Amino acid sequence: MSKTWRGQYFDGRIPTHRNVTVSSDTRGVRIKFEDGSGRFWHRADFRLQQDLQQGPVRLEYGEFPPETLVVDDPEFGRNFGKNLTSRNRFFTPLLALLIVIIFPALIYWGIPSASGLLARFVPISIEQQLGQYVIDEIFPNRVICETAAGRQALEKLLARLAPADSDY
Repeated sequence: MSKTWRGQYFDGRIPTHRNVTVSSDTRGVRIKFEDGSGRFWHRADFRLQQDLQQGPVRLEYGEFPPETLVVDDPEFGRNFGKNLTSRNRFFTPLLALLIVIIFPALIYWGIPSASGLLARFVPISIEQQLGQYVIDEIFPNRVICETAAGRQALEKLLARLAPADSDY
């Protein structure tokens, strides 16, 4: 059985408090009222409003006006702080390591693989139109050599660079 502490519960609607018994574990805080009913606040659902080292521990749950739980015992603060940090001890470094490994791998292998798979579905006519558009944008006032000697030099250069069976 986990240790319990006495606290005050404010429901956020009326200005008076209700005496409660509080216990905490790694999943959250269990609140038991004097009439026997109870509530459980998950860690992700409430906010710690004060420093654990000094003064009473004050937890708020929900939107405005929040439900508030106040525990005066400093032992609850120490126990609560110990339970609060246990989850992130391995989760955060592991998540950071995965991001450092997976993100570069995705950039290095994932994107080129996906682009290679998708490129085969693009028709050559679309590639030619895209290439012409890029040339027109980069070199808007270009001068093209249309003489026979210039055309022959270009064909010779292309024959060395591209294989004979290329679609381009």
